[in-house]
Amino acid sequence: MWGGFGELPHMDNIISFCFAGYQTMPFGIGKFVDVIGTEEEGFLGCFHQAQIKELRPFHHVVVQYTQLLERLNSRRMIHLRETVHIGRLRPSQIMTFQGHDVDVGDHIDCYLQQGYWHGVVTEVISRRSKYRVLFLLTEDTAIVDHYICRPHYDWDGAEFIPSTPHKWVMGY
Repeated sequence: MWGGFGELPHMDNIISFCFAGYQTMPFGIGKFVDVIGTEEEGFLGCFHQAQIKELRPFHHVVVQYTQLLERLNSRRMIHLRETVHIGRLRPSQIMTFQGHDVDVGDHIDCYLQQGYWHGVVTEVISRRSKYRVLFLLTEDTAIVDHYICRPHYDWDGAEFIPSTPHKWVMGY
């Protein structure tokens, strides 16, 4: 049974969606995805990694976050589960600098507060070591270590597009 609509064996536990000229993309049970946070949650523009646990009707899925926890009782924490619209998902990718230097003006994601935040490098303090970053949505700045950074890619619904063209290499 899938969301009360009967068996859909041809779906094979995959949701496919298409919107506004974007190509179809599958998300399946067990797949790891990035979930974009909302202003309401206090995580606007932040991506948190999660795993799809259930398919729901009307383009929704239940995800379990890999890093976000909730208190079950006074002695036990569990991984947070949430029902989200698939429009808030993108594939979870491993992206790497592959030996390239980071320069002023480069768009990067920084791992802070259990998620990746999009920012722009405003100063290279130490090559391949430390950068001053302006986070675009919050307008906060921070000095970050290289090891918590990855190149920023935009997801257009079909593929990743680098924000800093021709410089980064995606790895899987």
